[in-house]
Amino acid sequence: MDISEDKKDERVLVERAQQGDRKALGQVLIMHGPRIYKFVLLPKLGVTSAKEVLSEVYVRTATTITRFVWQASGLYPYMKTIAVRLVIDEFRRKKRSPLWSGEDVEHTLPDTQEISEKAEREDIDAKRTQLRNAMATLHPRYRDVLTLRVLEDRSREEVSAIMSVNVATLDVLLSRATKALKAALVPASKETP
Repeated sequence: MDISEDKKDERVLVERAQQGDRKALGQVLIMHGPRIYKFVLLPKLGVTSAKEVLSEVYVRTATTITRFVWQASGLYPYMKTIAVRLVIDEFRRKKRSPLWSGEDVEHTLPDTQEISEKAEREDIDAKRTQLRNAMATLHPRYRDVLTLRVLEDRSREEVSAIMSVNVATLDVLLSRATKALKAALVPASKETP
C-alpha cells in the first residue's frame, strides 16, 4: 500500500469519525498517537506526563474532530498542534487530572517503533519532494550554488572556481540563493496547518 492509499484510508476513517463512528475515531487516534507521543510529548514532558497529555490530546481531538477540515497531510498536523498547545499548558500549570490514566493510554503504543519509522520516512520523503520542487523554481545559478556549496558540501574556493566568480561574489550569490529558496519554500509550508 503506498502513501496515497494510506491517506485515502485515513480520510475515510476521519470522515466516519466526524459522523460519530467511535471505532473509526479510535483507529485514527491510534494511527497518530504513538508518533505524537514519541516526537512531541515524550521529549518535552517525560514518560508519565507524556502519557497523561496524550490522553488529553485524544480527548481534544475527539471533541473537535467535527471541525477538522481534511488536508492532504492528514490528521497528524491537527493532532500535533493540539499536543503542542497542551505541552505549553503543562508547563504553565502543575496540577491536572488526566481523563485516561497512563496505563490506559499505554496499550495504544505497542507498535511505536514501526509507526515512528514509517512516519519519519513519510516526513523525509515529503520534505525531499518539497525541496526538489522549490529548487526547480530557482534561477539556474542559484540552484547551482546551493547544490555545490550546501548539498555537495564543497569548499567556497572550489565552488567559486567552478562558477568562475570570486569568493566574495560567491558569498553574495549564496546568500541570495538561500533567500530565494526560503521564499520558494514558504508557500509549500503554508499548506500544512
